Amino acid sequence: MGGSCIPFYMHVFQYNIHRRNQGRLVRYVVLVVLWILAAVICQSLYSAIGDFFGAVFSVTTMALLASLFGWVAYRLIHFPPVADFLIDVQLESSKVSWSNWIELRRTTLIVLSAMVLFSAYLFACDVSWQFVLRSLSILNINV
Repeated sequence: MGGSCIPFYMHVFQYNIHRRNQGRLVRYVVLVVLWILAAVICQSLYSAIGDFFGAVFSVTTMALLASLFGWVAYRLIHFPPVADFLIDVQLESSKVSWSNWIELRRTTLIVLSAMVLFSAYLFACDVSWQFVLRSLSILNINV
């Protein structure tokens, strides 16, 4: 694994981008997900403390907190161990072979048919065991 050996908290204050042109799609998808998560966290905090501290203070605090979360998320996807992992994810996902629509429909029908048959079998087992246990007076629940 290449890159520097500095810890993440020191990496946050830098601006270099580790292996800039590799794994860009996965990195930016992860970045958008982290930004959405940060927005949800900030919105939850705002709804929790908005009435207590006042609207102006809360909006300013949440904007600063969202900016901080956004910067940390941006730096996280460029932190060398994380960036190397995301680059490897994109490389491995490019090796996946996807099924065509005909094969996808066929396997979906097989899975759904197996689920229906297995559900019917479990229902039949349940009904038969209820009958046996009620006839032996072991199960006395009136359903």
